[in-house]
Amino acid sequence: MPFQPNHKLSRGRPKGSLNKASIDSQQLAAEMGVDPLQIILWFAQGNYEALKMQVHDITPEMRLKAAAEGCQYTRPKLKSIETKMSEEQINVLKMIVEDYSNRKNG
Repeated sequence: MPFQPNHKLSRGRPKGSLNKASIDSQQLAAEMGVDPLQIILWFAQGNYEALKMQVHDITPEMRLKAAAEGCQYTRPKLKSIETKMSEEQINVLKMIVEDYSNRKNG
């Protein structure tokens, strides 16, 4: 049956509530005594002792990737916005950037 606007039967899952897969994943992690975010952050930190690693083989690239992965759980995602600027505003912005570059490099 297709969706009918203004129906009164169900409004769907409330905003912010978890779906079944998320609930199952959280439950499994809790049963195993594992916090995936904590592991990602330990990895990003290079905390070999907490990870119970014998060999210190975490490269800086691996740490950076782990930190980026952890960010998606600890920071809100930023949305891109579209702006409309006049030709005059664009020219002023270019002058500011050029001035800043000259000060930084010169």
